[in-house]
Amino acid sequence: MSEDKLVAPTFPVTARFPDDAKAEIQPSVVAVGDVPVNLVVVTRIAQRARLHAVALSPNDAIRSLPVLKPMIVILDGGVDDRQYDALLDVIRDNRQKNGQGHPRLLYLSAGQAKEAQSRRHPVFDAVVSKPILPERLEAALSQLAGQSR
Repeated sequence: MSEDKLVAPTFPVTARFPDDAKAEIQPSVVAVGDVPVNLVVVTRIAQRARLHAVALSPNDAIRSLPVLKPMIVILDGGVDDRQYDALLDVIRDNRQKNGQGHPRLLYLSAGQAKEAQSRRHPVFDAVVSKPILPERLEAALSQLAGQSR
């Protein structure tokens, strides 16, 4: 009797159904950040908004975003956001290639000054300031998802 091994899924995830049919499941939301607790909270709120969400570190997101092609990317802002510079370049390139402005970018701001500054940044489509409140984040996600369809 062999043991099943746990393997991290690659994207897109292939779902198997009882009748041997398969379907590829693409995430509609990718949450990016360094704080695992925040990423869990953000992905759960996205799921409440009926969006399929995954969480990635900034380095994993740089490699995976061109393949995943999500509707929305959520950046969990912190004290130093220079870690996102390369990721923002990838997002800009994706937007230019598809011509539809995808993925939409939602920025979780660490403070009021950063929120005002980030609104001026041309890549951000929406900004939600911390602390993360489910009602505010879910409303912003629903609005961005509506714009993306």
